[in-house]
Amino acid sequence: MLSKKIPCENYMIEVNKVPTLNTSSNLKDVIDIMNHHKLGTVCIIDNKSKLKGIITDGDIRRKLISIQKPLPAIITDDLKLFYSKKPKCVSNKISIYKALKIMNTFRIWDLPVVDKGKKLIGVLHLHFILKKIFFDK
Repeated sequence: MLSKKIPCENYMIEVNKVPTLNTSSNLKDVIDIMNHHKLGTVCIIDNKSKLKGIITDGDIRRKLISIQKPLPAIITDDLKLFYSKKPKCVSNKISIYKALKIMNTFRIWDLPVVDKGKKLIGVLHLHFILKKIFFDK
């Protein structure tokens, strides 16, 4: 069983390896950075690295199905139309056990980790966590 005392920061992807964009980006920027990082999520931050939102590949798929306009027009749309503006996030001090419970409850694979000022410091990604638990011993 996973210890209820191990902080989630031991299992997070550090911020310098997390795909991030600012709020003035567009959907093409998101797709490009997802491709580059090979992670199905991008954190949206302001110029002080404060978390403003998150967008996942699932968000993009759902929008593509619901928006009735040509794909080239969607790709150049303002990112503000697509990202979740109130994403679930956790403090780096909570346990990985609690973080995984949150991920399971809300059926999410990615969970931003922030400090007290909501500055992004990393992301918990389910595959990365499982890799660390089972293969990085």
